[in-house]
Amino acid sequence: MTLSPDDYIFKLRNTKVENELACLLRKEAESQRFLFIEELLSHTELPVRLVGLELIKRCLTDKNLIERLLNKGLQAADISEIKYWLNAITPKLGFRRVLSVVTEQLEEHEERVEKALFWLPSFLPDRNPKAVILLEELTRKFNSRSERRMG
Repeated sequence: MTLSPDDYIFKLRNTKVENELACLLRKEAESQRFLFIEELLSHTELPVRLVGLELIKRCLTDKNLIERLLNKGLQAADISEIKYWLNAITPKLGFRRVLSVVTEQLEEHEERVEKALFWLPSFLPDRNPKAVILLEELTRKFNSRSERRMG
């Protein structure tokens, strides 16, 4: 890959640069776009990660790769940053798939589910009663586990 995140990190948060970068990335193979974006999402600075999240929306199409990034976000992001991850990824994967990925975390990583549950209601699709039911089920499971843990 000819593109390197290091070449862009200090130029990012400029709309012109981000648009040019998105155009260049779309010319690369999906796997190379994924690696580039993943490196941005691993950066210590939030503005760089936010550009990576914007590039997910604009440059990635492989749902399995996007799901991997969601898992990374659930692991790495704090409760305020996870909102941006969900905003970038939910339109690409769909609410129910995002909810499924979050639900898979419940047994081993309850804290990841907790921070996602805070924001997930704001991503509920309109007129989708099944999504509402699934979110309510996850919330009940989470609350039940929390109550048992608290004793």
